[in-house]
Amino acid sequence: MRQGYIMDLHPDPWTRIDRKARNAVKKALKNEVYIRDGSLGELKTLHWNPVYLPFQLNKHQKIYAAEVYEERPISVILVEENIDHVVYRYAANHPDYKGLQGNSLLVWYLAEKYRPDIYKYVDLGGSQQPSIEAFKKQFATRSYPIADKRTLTKRVAHRVHQLKYIIREAAQ
Repeated sequence: MRQGYIMDLHPDPWTRIDRKARNAVKKALKNEVYIRDGSLGELKTLHWNPVYLPFQLNKHQKIYAAEVYEERPISVILVEENIDHVVYRYAANHPDYKGLQGNSLLVWYLAEKYRPDIYKYVDLGGSQQPSIEAFKKQFATRSYPIADKRTLTKRVAHRVHQLKYIIREAAQ
């Protein structure tokens, strides 16, 4: 069984996240990485496999980008705002700039942007990739079990989504 990770927004999570996460955020700030609103196109450009991404954003989804010196983004995330929490859905990082810690700053930005009087926590989700799971765990204040069995229905739905993406890209 896999684990999912949550960063509670109250009380202030800064002292409750791992020291490595705090140092990564400090490093990003020292490297003058800053956050701005991003676009789906930027996310698709940096993502390792854009087939997994939505075709368009719904009204509850937001994209944020981390960049240095007003150049192209080095990290981009897509989050979904729910009634009382925010879900970290997708992330993409430029492989040449991972050392600047753009993704770490983006995760911390969520804790600062989404006020605890409205939103209770950020659901970071889990991952089957150990490096991504370790990253999310550093920002977590608690975890929860994920019993995600890929059913035949989920696999077929995913393949249909992939085919739609391929057809749409070929038509452009």
